[in-house]
Amino acid sequence: TGYLRPGFDKKDLAVGYRDGERWGTALDRPWRPEGPGWHLRANGGILSTIGDMHRWYLALKSDRVLPEAVRKKSFAPHVREYPDGPSYYGYGWVTQKSDSGSTLIWHNGGNGIYNAFMGFDLESDLVVIVSSNVSGKISDNYAERILGMMTGSVKPLDESALKGKAGTYRLETGEEAALAFDENDTLRISF
Repeated sequence: TGYLRPGFDKKDLAVGYRDGERWGTALDRPWRPEGPGWHLRANGGILSTIGDMHRWYLALKSDRVLPEAVRKKSFAPHVREYPDGPSYYGYGWVTQKSDSGSTLIWHNGGNGIYNAFMGFDLESDLVVIVSSNVSGKISDNYAERILGMMTGSVKPLDESALKGKAGTYRLETGEEAALAFDENDTLRISF
């Protein structure tokens, strides 16, 4: 885990894909003269693995990285993200109550090709980490479904039954609506 360094071995980096085409690795994209601009945005631009992200979670929850008082401040809700939304921004983390009443702490990041999500509930020691290297396969979508299934707020659907409902339907107006599932298994309706 770290910022892109000249010593990284290209075979150790994930290859990204966009529209079914190979996009390349972090080493395939040139840096700007001032540094790693293509992937270094407000999200920090750090390259990591799911295993290292899990080690980061373990270090955070055991106060090996931050003293307990600082960790609690970091995870505390300070500023509401959206006027009517359920989530707050802490110091570097989003904090929100889950449907079961526990506190979910999470963050995500990406560059349009690669993206990642890490969310956890310290009370139950539940952590979900999802990473993707395909444009359009947004990690948050998968993470939310996994978290919902693990906490019981979302019941898994019978995907075979749902996919059996895909097709074209005629509405009362005579207009046709096509129901299909995209690559993220999200139901899409087109007219």
